[in-house]
Amino acid sequence: MSEDKVKSERVMFTCTPETKEILKKWASSEGRTISNLVERIVLDAITSHEGNK
Repeated sequence: MSEDKVKSERVMFTCTPETKEILKKWASSEGRTISNLVERIVLDAITSHEGNK
């Protein structure tokens, strides 16, 4: 692996089966994995939070 590549960290969380199903359908509708969708949601929340400081 080259030095300029960023290694992703792994983060786990728990949710209800209903929440997982919603995330699965949402991700599928956008052609994403659940992991990629959740990363985008978190990054959007961070941007929003940082903007509110």
